[in-house]
Amino acid sequence: MREMGPGPDAREQEHTVREDLWAMNYVQRYRIGNLGEFDLDGRPSRVRHSSTVSNPSIERDVRMSGAIAWSASPRGIRAQFRPSLTTKPALERVMGWLQSEAGPRVHVRYWAEGGWNDELHGTPRAAARRIEKLTQFYGGGHFGALRRRIKSSSEVAEIGRHARLLDFWRERAGRFEGDEDLRAIQDLTAGRSTLFHFADNMRFHMISAGKGMAAGLQNWLSNQPGASLDAYPDAEYRAQVQVVYAAAMIFDSPVFDEVDGFFKVPREQCVRRTYHRIVLPLQAGSKRFLISASMLDDAIDLLP
Repeated sequence: MREMGPGPDAREQEHTVREDLWAMNYVQRYRIGNLGEFDLDGRPSRVRHSSTVSNPSIERDVRMSGAIAWSASPRGIRAQFRPSLTTKPALERVMGWLQSEAGPRVHVRYWAEGGWNDELHGTPRAAARRIEKLTQFYGGGHFGALRRRIKSSSEVAEIGRHARLLDFWRERAGRFEGDEDLRAIQDLTAGRSTLFHFADNMRFHMISAGKGMAAGLQNWLSNQPGASLDAYPDAEYRAQVQVVYAAAMIFDSPVFDEVDGFFKVPREQCVRRTYHRIVLPLQAGSKRFLISASMLDDAIDLLP
């Protein structure tokens, strides 16, 4: 079996196992969501030794949404998760459930670098330490979960909506002419764009968010018109976009990329978003603006 992530601590006697070594009798399943909330995943069921193979639908949910699948029985616990997608609240929930030196063994099954990996730990506390190490190594939990890939201008042609927006921007030589242009940009991006004013102090002030953007963002902006991006509640996202936006303004050049990460949308839950993004600098007399447009694409998967 491949050795993945940070090596196990020998002192804790951690070792990898085949999943078919992990058998249970009566099993209760839970699904831990990105806010740390949990739900019963069906009624308790009797599971034979030969039926301990993983459920494909559960595995897909864990791999794509970042949920944690938790199974418990008198003989043991199994935690299935994807470290790079694990959110801070979900990690804290699992840590709380595993804070015991004594107790049943724990089967830790995690997705990383394109495959599933299995480990068996003798105590809940040992499993908790390993889960936290894996989450830290792969960038989830308290450690953020946001990645981007820079794209070339030739790749933009593959995204018809963004190619048309880029043509519109080139036709105007980067000039911005107010509400009429803003309406055209919103039409070209199906409402998935946000307009910012770029101030002399290197701060971005949000002016408008299209109707295709998250409702929580629109509500937040309507209550704080012209608010600085510094006030946006998601610190990790704020730090990442400020770097991208500043690059577009400093070099007076478009930025194209793909983004994969979790975002704390105001008044909504923490959600995973994967999308193509185009960032364009604009000029209107002595004032400078920036438009950021995106297109969702669930085929993007940049996290390990």
